Amino acid sequence: MGKNLAKLLSYIFHPLLMPTYGIAIVFYYLPLLSALITPHGQNIVYGIVFITTFIFPGATAFTLLQRGLISSLEMETITERRLPFLSTAVYYLIGYYVLKKIHIPPVFNVIVLGAAVSVLASVLINLRWKISIHMIGIGGVAGLMAGLAVRFGLDLHMPFIAILLLAGLLGTARLKLYSHSPAQVYAGFLTGFASEFFMLVPVKWAAFLS
Repeated sequence: MGKNLAKLLSYIFHPLLMPTYGIAIVFYYLPLLSALITPHGQNIVYGIVFITTFIFPGATAFTLLQRGLISSLEMETITERRLPFLSTAVYYLIGYYVLKKIHIPPVFNVIVLGAAVSVLASVLINLRWKISIHMIGIGGVAGLMAGLAVRFGLDLHMPFIAILLLAGLLGTARLKLYSHSPAQVYAGFLTGFASEFFMLVPVKWAAFLS
């Protein structure tokens, strides 16, 4: 894998985009939920998630960069990651709170909450160790797919395999760019997977549609 492709994959599967991708997955694979929300309502859900999980964290990172508090948007050192990661977790929790207030099926709240949990976990881990936030993101999508399959009895074998292949490519990209060690890549994926899967699975069926 060339470095240009590795960078492209890192941009396409940027961790801040993963919650929005997750919402799209739910709408696509759970048409029953889509039917419960008007097209305008779906746009509102997308807007809330995109703004609170991508725009706000991204704007904060650019502000920190301009003020010299981080040396690059890659945030290569443990110290540089602390404030951006913590602020991102706060934005994710705000997104969860707003979604909860607009009375939509709770599965959407759970997705964003799971993402917030994964970021909070990365904040704690980052105190000692540089875990891969990219792999946390793609791991979260994999955990979401597995959680939906278990919770709703969906046959998601093929898309789940596709996500695993993409995760493998992304992990290879992060290694190619010398951004992380193999252990940091694997730990990131497992952290993201667990954060979403165990948020989704314990929830009662009826809770998703209440």
